[in-house]
Amino acid sequence: MTTESTASGTFIVAVEGGGLKMDKEVDQATVLAVVNLLMSGEVAPPTPPTVDGTEAAGSTGAVSAKPRRHRRPSPSKNGKTKRASKTKSVGLDKDLSLRPKNKKSFADFANEKTPSNHQDKVTVCVFWLIKTAGHKATPEAVNSCYEGAGWKRPADLRNKLAVTASKCGWLDTGDYEDIKITTSGEDHVKHDLPDTVKK
Repeated sequence: MTTESTASGTFIVAVEGGGLKMDKEVDQATVLAVVNLLMSGEVAPPTPPTVDGTEAAGSTGAVSAKPRRHRRPSPSKNGKTKRASKTKSVGLDKDLSLRPKNKKSFADFANEKTPSNHQDKVTVCVFWLIKTAGHKATPEAVNSCYEGAGWKRPADLRNKLAVTASKCGWLDTGDYEDIKITTSGEDHVKHDLPDTVKK
């Protein structure tokens, strides 16, 4: 892009490249806005002209563009960079017994079903909580089941519950304080697990 001043105080902006060629007569404020856009990616409000058409007092006609500075995460005491946590951690259900009296413990139930992925695991947890323990299924209760079985917990347990509900249709997570297991989820736990094909 090139600019050329005319006698009348306007500018001719010439743009050429990529098969495009055009000349356009514009005022000074438009030129400044275009230059500012090219330099910083932001359009600044034009400098208001005075009565005689010249720039306002104190204006040099130059466009200054300061580079944007992205704020970096501050390092912690051990030198590692802190990152904002995008997921809310899930605690444990302190009122849940994984070995209820006269009922099958969760560890025994999990050993029988041998779930191999998180979708299977959260479904097994919710099934046992509701059908065996007679306990409300919540993220905290499911997290307690994971710990009791010695399973590695997912980074975002709530997300795994939601994915299992939306993609597999085995759970109903409409209320995280009272997660339900669907009929297809019950059938999956009763009839599809353990997966003998993978053994």
